Amino acid sequence: MKRLSRLIAAILAGALAGACASSFGIREEAMKLPASFASPSGVKTFNLEALVLRPDDDQRHPLAIINHGTPAMPDLRNVSLRGSMRSQAWEFARRGWVAVAFLRRGYGTSEGEFFETVGGCDNANFVASGRAGAEDVREVIRLMKEKPYVDASRVISVGSSAGGFTTVALTAEAPPGLVAGISFAGGRGKCARIRLEDAYETFGKTSRTPMLWVYAENDSYFDPALAKRLHKVFTSGGGRAELVITGAFDQDGHNMFGLRRGIGEWSEHVDRFLAAHELNPEPTRTAAGQVR
Repeated sequence: MKRLSRLIAAILAGALAGACASSFGIREEAMKLPASFASPSGVKTFNLEALVLRPDDDQRHPLAIINHGTPAMPDLRNVSLRGSMRSQAWEFARRGWVAVAFLRRGYGTSEGEFFETVGGCDNANFVASGRAGAEDVREVIRLMKEKPYVDASRVISVGSSAGGFTTVALTAEAPPGLVAGISFAGGRGKCARIRLEDAYETFGKTSRTPMLWVYAENDSYFDPALAKRLHKVFTSGGGRAELVITGAFDQDGHNMFGLRRGIGEWSEHVDRFLAAHELNPEPTRTAAGQVR
């Protein structure tokens, strides 16, 4: 019965996400964010592709940054925002967040080189990779805080796979206003697991931002046993993370957050986590006052 309820929720969520966003009080805007980064030759600015979905009213709303994963093959980094993260951003926007899905340097039409290289299995540097991705998120947060419709005091970072790993790295040096992080199937690569655990241990020593980690039972990249080890080393140093292992999803649970039909599987965990930390903003309403 519970699985049937989740299936129905996923179908309804997908139908809503496919509808015209403006008819539900959601404004959608594509933009380029001029992010600045320090380099040996001085500060450089790169335009990052972003898609902003937000309640269409005159109020300020908290900010949710949606972070993508990293394809295994370099030639697959030419990803589409609307095709890969629009539905997920829409879910947060309809809950009352200014949701920003963006592409980090080296992906799609975002400018700049790919700075998140891990290296080979024998010399993998996950800490440097995580910090590089976190710098992109930090800049997007800074730029979005300048928008008149953003409540800069409440920011969350949400990510899947490498985007979840990036979110974990971000919390280790949390920018002002970051109040929570959510990681779905968080991690990097399929080898050098000990080095990956070391990276989580490193981030856990300074991370104090409340986090929710969600992994599926049938995740082909990061199985429950590995997820539990990552959680153990992260929290042993003081990191704050709630670990949730869901049942099997589809053919590979690693894709649960990235697929529209997975919304019904993860949304209940997100809603509960945000409510527990008093981070549920007013949901978007129609002109008739009905919650959508």
